[in-house]
Amino acid sequence: MNTSDMNRPRSNPAGAGFTLVELMLGLAVLALIGGAIAGLAGAASSSWHATESSAQLQTGARQSTAQLARLIREARLVGLATVDGQVVVGDATAAPTDVSPGATLMLWQDVAGQPMVLGKVTMVQHDLRAGTLVLCSVRPGTAAAAQPCGASDINDSVDAEMFRSLPDVRRDVIARHVSSAKFIHRPAANSQSLPLVEILLTYRDGDFVQTEYRTLTLRMASAGGN
Repeated sequence: MNTSDMNRPRSNPAGAGFTLVELMLGLAVLALIGGAIAGLAGAASSSWHATESSAQLQTGARQSTAQLARLIREARLVGLATVDGQVVVGDATAAPTDVSPGATLMLWQDVAGQPMVLGKVTMVQHDLRAGTLVLCSVRPGTAAAAQPCGASDINDSVDAEMFRSLPDVRRDVIARHVSSAKFIHRPAANSQSLPLVEILLTYRDGDFVQTEYRTLTLRMASAGGN
C-alpha cells in the first residue's frame, strides 16, 4: 500500500454546499427582492386604477354635461334657474335653509307659437343627497301632459316642487357624482340678442374632481304664456 495516498487530504463533498448562515442570508436577500417587486406591482396597480377612475369621471362628466347642454339649447323659454341652496319665491330670493333644494332649472321645450302645456316642460334638479342630476318630465299621453300652463308656472321654487310632485312625472338620472351645481339665466339684453344659460357643475369621485362650465344660447327667445 502506498502510504502517501493515505496521508493525502480527502475532499469533503459537504464542503461544496452552503452553510446555514449563507442559506439564511440568501433567503433574506430573496425576501427583500420579492418585497420590492410586490411593492412596485402594487404601486403600478394603484396608479392604473387611479388613472382609470379619473378617466371614467372625466368621460362621464363630459357626456352628462353635453346631454344637458343639448336640452338647454333646444329650449324656447327658461323659467326657474338657481344654484345649490337657493330658494326663489315669486320675484324674491329667500335665504338658504338646511332643507333648501339643489340647483334647479325649468325649461319649456315646445315649438314657437304653440300653447304651453306641462307635457313640454322639463326640469333638471341637483339631488344634494344622492349627488345626481335628475331630469323630470311629464309622461306623454297622460292627463297632466295636456294641462295648460304659463311662464309664471315655472319661475319659482314652489312651482318646481309642485312639478316634481306630480304623479305623472318621471325622474331620470342624467349625471352622477355631482357635488355642486349652478344654473344662471341671462335674459336677452335686447331684441337682437338671445337669452343665455350658464351652467357650472363640479363632479367628484373620491380624490378626483372634474369641473364643467358652459355658456349656452337658447335657439330662439320666446315670451311664453302667462
